[in-house]
Amino acid sequence: LGFRGVDLRPGRLIYRGVVLEHPHLSGRSAPDGWSVQLDGPHVQGHVDYSRANGGRVLARLLRLEVQPLSAPPDTQVDTSDNTAPGAAETPPFDPNQASVFDLESDSLKLGDADFGRFSMLTSRVPGGQTMNQFELAGGKLQAKANGTWLRRNGSSYGDLAFELSGTDLGLVLQALGYAQTLDGRITRFSGALTWPQDPRGLELAQARGNINLAVDKGVLKAVKPGAGRVLGLFNLYALPKRLLTLDFHDVVSTGLVFDKVGGNFSLADGQAQTADLKVDAPSMKME
Repeated sequence: LGFRGVDLRPGRLIYRGVVLEHPHLSGRSAPDGWSVQLDGPHVQGHVDYSRANGGRVLARLLRLEVQPLSAPPDTQVDTSDNTAPGAAETPPFDPNQASVFDLESDSLKLGDADFGRFSMLTSRVPGGQTMNQFELAGGKLQAKANGTWLRRNGSSYGDLAFELSGTDLGLVLQALGYAQTLDGRITRFSGALTWPQDPRGLELAQARGNINLAVDKGVLKAVKPGAGRVLGLFNLYALPKRLLTLDFHDVVSTGLVFDKVGGNFSLADGQAQTADLKVDAPSMKME
């Protein structure tokens, strides 16, 4: 018997570190795939899937409100022994085999952070996929990005260009599962990154390129190692040792209040380096 439809009311849907509470899913078959209507207190809209041309996912949502898991998957301990004889090795992600996406949500919320309107559009190119559009608008974080993910001849390659700006970076960091090491009234990012060819696939830590950071009217907080996930660019403990030898413990015990923080960072081999970081604060200046 072929699939005709489904009606589900789960208490929670969990996917990649986020939770959708109490959704109502009403699914039915389509000529070349399926269609699901989503309703509930935290979601409204529909998702359609077509198998044609390698697969396409189209989503049109009026709202989507998800909660971050208390322990994101990448912070949980993996007790499996991948080095044991005969252990299966997970193959690298192949964008040639993945569906393309056409996603829109009039309202996207993650935890307490309102990201406003969300849209993403990808398409196929020889050897993989390109992200033609990624955009957040009207919320705590404004974002635009585009990039490419390829896999050819057994190796993966990628590139990404982005521009971000926000008015409550601390709340955004918290919603994404990071420690609130930096907060600012106005925050601006821009960058261009590449991932060199690697048969093992793409890993975030292997990105190479440049990122520009500018934050106005905020506070930089020290978070001790092991206190939680920390976004490297915002970790006071990662400032140059010559800065940490200065005696301003009383200034940073609760956070370093600043007027401006800015600089250009070069990423390579899992490290971020800067030669022009500037901190302009009432209690100190650093260049």
